[in-house]
Amino acid sequence: MGNSKNILRVFLSLVIILIPSYLAVYNIYNMNTDELIIENVTQIVVASASGEAVIYDRPADLRNFIKAVNEARALTREPRDFAAETPAHLIVYKIGERTLEYDMFLNLDPELCVLRNSDGEFFHIRTEDARLLLAEPVSDALFEFNRLPVAGVPQGESVAAVYPAEGGVWRLRKADDNFYDTSVPAITAENNIIKIAQNRPFEINFNIDPDIISIEAFDNKELIFTGLLSQLSDFNFDTRKELQFIVTAEWNESEFNNFYGEAVYNIDVIYEVPANFSISNHEAEPGGLIIITAFNVGASDNIILACPELDYQAGFVQWGDNKIGLLPVSSGFTGVLSINIEGDYTDNFSVSVSPKPVLTRNVGAADENLAAHLSSTARNERLTGYDGIISKASSAQKLWEDNFINPSPLGGVLFEFGTNITVNMGNAHVSQGANLEINTGDSVSAGNAGTIIYAGRLPYDGNLLVIDHGGGLRTWYGRLDQISVQEGESVSAGQEIATAGRSGMPTSPGLGLYFAASVGDIFIDPVILFNLNLGILPEPEELPEVGEMPEPDPGLEDIAPEALPE
Repeated sequence: MGNSKNILRVFLSLVIILIPSYLAVYNIYNMNTDELIIENVTQIVVASASGEAVIYDRPADLRNFIKAVNEARALTREPRDFAAETPAHLIVYKIGERTLEYDMFLNLDPELCVLRNSDGEFFHIRTEDARLLLAEPVSDALFEFNRLPVAGVPQGESVAAVYPAEGGVWRLRKADDNFYDTSVPAITAENNIIKIAQNRPFEINFNIDPDIISIEAFDNKELIFTGLLSQLSDFNFDTRKELQFIVTAEWNESEFNNFYGEAVYNIDVIYEVPANFSISNHEAEPGGLIIITAFNVGASDNIILACPELDYQAGFVQWGDNKIGLLPVSSGFTGVLSINIEGDYTDNFSVSVSPKPVLTRNVGAADENLAAHLSSTARNERLTGYDGIISKASSAQKLWEDNFINPSPLGGVLFEFGTNITVNMGNAHVSQGANLEINTGDSVSAGNAGTIIYAGRLPYDGNLLVIDHGGGLRTWYGRLDQISVQEGESVSAGQEIATAGRSGMPTSPGLGLYFAASVGDIFIDPVILFNLNLGILPEPEELPEVGEMPEPDPGLEDIAPEALPE
């Protein structure tokens, strides 16, 4: 009895000693052997030919790949030319931080699936194993139609690609005759933009014809149509519209196709009617402003206003469903202007610019003020300041509202735009603005709504404010006393922005509000803004006859030159 117990104790001791040794030897073997077994593989990463990577770490998912590698048979030569093929990449992570890498050349024909190891040796994957791999996501890239289809909408002589929204369903029939969700990511877009026109039906094409195409059409979020594409009637609106189409395409499950699914396409549809343009006048004077309205042109349409004679080019600003463009006429130009509309829509006009009498005025100033305001240094400082202001980007949106108002409470014009000014019978220069009658301390108002883009001091102008009204249009206010706004601040029409003063070039008598207006880098007569409708013109067929320019103030000629400020 005692011997039996001793023998049992010895046996158990040997087991206790040998089991850890066996496990240690077993683990060392698993770590160093190239044989793949479920016990020594921790993870497999498979990157498809299209770049999508799938991580496998559950034993049930690892077995198919382990089996395929282990049972693959060596080939004495390449079975076919693989130079043009991009293989899937298989990385096997083993315990002990070892990795094995393989290239898998999969084919929808399971007889043609091949493996290549890191030494460049080729192995044929057994047909049964290949079928299992062809049911995995790594095979999705092999299918001709492996993702949600991209549609095409005819756009004149071209075709616009229309991409599905996220969230569609697309399934592929695999080698085991079952359907699986595709792992190939769709090329998606939240919105697509296309154009259609009057009497031209909406047409959308797919590289795989759907079984059903249904549409919901909205006009400013109001549902105006729902039904099948075949039931969609031609749209025949009289004005340009921006519509929204939700197109749902369905591909039914069928024994004849290796795919089925559903996709939604969100499309912003620009419904176009023929664009046309109106021009405010075909005759002008130096310092004038020509307004062009573009009808049935939307925010996404690109049109440019160009005038080669003035070396001028600018965009249009949106105004409701239309756009307007501003063309300034510089003070030194006479002759014929060629106005060209370029971009998505084109048109052209010509405007005759007649000479305007130039007034000459002399003012007096103390000699000590000439250097501070009219020397070459002062002139360069002022010019640099103006260049900096003009170079600032103007708002692409219209900021002004209705008509402009006179910024001076008195409102009289002392000096006209374009007046040839001399100081002490010399220092001749042309006034780029007008001098408005005002009293010291009077409130100076914003001529219209906009943004302050300059609040500072320059030679000759003194304290100066500049307001950007959008579309390149700006107004300038000089010789101010106290400025009550800051750069970047938004102002409304009629809002107090400063008080009148005597800053700037002291002359006899030295009082008056310097008021100027510019479009782009060209200065225009600011006084015309008070009587000019900067709104939408009538349609071309409704254009009124162009009236004559108003006569200048008859009392201006009767004022003695020495009594006038510049």
